[in-house]
Amino acid sequence: MKDTSNITPATINWRDDTPHSETFDDYYFSSENGIEETNYVFLQRNELQQRWSCWQDNPGNVFTIAETGFGTGLNFLCAWQLWHQQNFNHSRLHFVSVDKYPLQRSDLTRAYKKWPILEPFCQELLNKYPPLVPGFHTIELAGGKIRLTLIFSDATKAYQEVQGRIDAWFLDGFTPSRNPDMWSPTLFHEIARLSYPGTTFSTFTAAGIVRKGLTGVGFNVNKLPGLGPKREICYGNFTKKTKHLSHLMHNQKPWFSGPVCYKTPGTAAIIGGGLAGASIARNLANRGWLVQVIEKHQKTAQEGSGNPTGITFTKLSQYNNPQNRFYQLAYLFSTPLLLELLNNSKFVRGKDWDLNGVIRLAYCEKERLEQIALVKSGLWPQDIAVPLSAKETTALIGFPCETPALLLKQGGWLRPADVVNSLLDHPNITLVCNTQLKELVQINTQVSSSTHHSKQPYWQLTLQKADTDTQLTSDIVILANSFGASTLKQTAHLPLRSVRGQVSYIPASEKSQKLKYALNYEGYTAPARDGSHCVGATFHPKAKHLTLQQEDHVTNLNNITAGLKSFADAINAEKMKNNPGLKGRVGFRCQTPDYLPMLGPVPCVDAFVEDYAPLRKGMLRDAMPLGKYHQGLYVSLAHGSRGITSAPYCAEILANIIMGDVIATDKQVLEALHPARFLIRDIKRRKI
Repeated sequence: MKDTSNITPATINWRDDTPHSETFDDYYFSSENGIEETNYVFLQRNELQQRWSCWQDNPGNVFTIAETGFGTGLNFLCAWQLWHQQNFNHSRLHFVSVDKYPLQRSDLTRAYKKWPILEPFCQELLNKYPPLVPGFHTIELAGGKIRLTLIFSDATKAYQEVQGRIDAWFLDGFTPSRNPDMWSPTLFHEIARLSYPGTTFSTFTAAGIVRKGLTGVGFNVNKLPGLGPKREICYGNFTKKTKHLSHLMHNQKPWFSGPVCYKTPGTAAIIGGGLAGASIARNLANRGWLVQVIEKHQKTAQEGSGNPTGITFTKLSQYNNPQNRFYQLAYLFSTPLLLELLNNSKFVRGKDWDLNGVIRLAYCEKERLEQIALVKSGLWPQDIAVPLSAKETTALIGFPCETPALLLKQGGWLRPADVVNSLLDHPNITLVCNTQLKELVQINTQVSSSTHHSKQPYWQLTLQKADTDTQLTSDIVILANSFGASTLKQTAHLPLRSVRGQVSYIPASEKSQKLKYALNYEGYTAPARDGSHCVGATFHPKAKHLTLQQEDHVTNLNNITAGLKSFADAINAEKMKNNPGLKGRVGFRCQTPDYLPMLGPVPCVDAFVEDYAPLRKGMLRDAMPLGKYHQGLYVSLAHGSRGITSAPYCAEILANIIMGDVIATDKQVLEALHPARFLIRDIKRRKI
């Protein structure tokens, strides 16, 4: 998951409509009986039908299958079909798979013609198949009943980054003699790390290196006759007892070790009714949690999510580091979710929103060179970012353009409040407005009461509405209230920074109303809504004033003039600079010192300072205790100016953490987002 490497698609030789790998000189599946082979080797040997026939159909129940080679996805499609046949209403199937050389969508389309019985599943997968860029791609299918986490990376490196627990393994790489890296001792160790007593496995091969490797890490291995030309296969289950360590060495980062998870959905109180709060509320509600969203204002989306129009833009970079990978994968996860959400809402595409793409203008020489490097890097292929010449940009947007640009697909413009309210429209979500959180107290009791039945600690919230205080209890609490988190003793230490931003509402002209695409440059401009364009936004880290500033209106207009003068002329930008009656909105972005969101469990400061004091002096020879956290208290904060796309992805990651699912991102990204990262940094620097 490190360095700048990008993904090399599989090189396919088609032999009688069966894909054959040129790299490994092996077939992806049997040309005669591919589905039958999958059923025999993987579904039957892992006893999926038997296990699922007695599976309890509860919202919190997730069955997780992991695979070591996705290939055409045949094993996944057959598992999905079998799960579909169980008619589960609440439980979910999570399928995790990796591929170092993934097939392109065109090759998958051709392969799927062989399996008409799987056509509905094939088509939905093709529609949501991700671009071939490195990292974890989490795809929601079958209305949320199926999660596919597809990792484009080497199998060993990928599973070193996976966190969670696996119920069944499909060990399906190319033949060990032709692809030995897929059957390495290191990979077997990672497979064991993610397993528990009762985890099953099966594989199409019974090669000695495979049987010996699996036995060595704790699996019971059995052999059976193979199907067709394959002489033998093997299968079995994990028998080794899992060790629960209390201490780890410093290079294992014990401070990031997760707290207790909640396998059974309960009650959740979410503080904040903006994009971050609404996203996690909807995600947990879909998983069976009963959610209360506490909002201090009269209605939702009044702080950072309050602009009348926002664009779904993300950080573009040619480098594959955790920060850039987070923003790219957040964009790829969130834009399809937003499209589905808005398509099923009352809001009208083209009038209230559109995800037809964002035009990133090469507004200066530095930006032009960066766009060239970005395209050459391969990390933003043309099914995400399409390079446009000045002539092509002009033809697309309908305004003369003298510079090249990038068309960022799937992006677009929308009203954040519409997204928030659509997310909160769920029977498991209750919205409570005009209510301020005053205090959080953890109740450590093992005794059930008439109002609370959890055997785990729970939270008591003191809420203020008007001049009246009320009490609310909840199993978990999630703070998504930006700067409001600083007022609570558990989170007062978090380094949250305020950045003032002002957007301008520029009256639309007859000519400017023709703009159908969101424009991005030093700032951004959205198509007209309700008679005006939302143009923004300024960036002032130290400013605190709430009143509109004419100089900020001028800055916004100067930026659009530098970005696309023909459009600036269409809105009479020069004249508008002298218009003292211009309207707009002032907001304050919540950011961290490293400009990444803060996501995960809340650390206990005093315990961290005491337990990790050796870090101050470089005393690293002794193991250190696992991190201590406020159990059931989490944050999703500091999404800055990219919350439209970062908040839904963070909600998925946080829900995985809370419920102990396989997490939808790699360990490096998770650590880069972790709320404890600043505490550890300050301890190492001897600031605390």
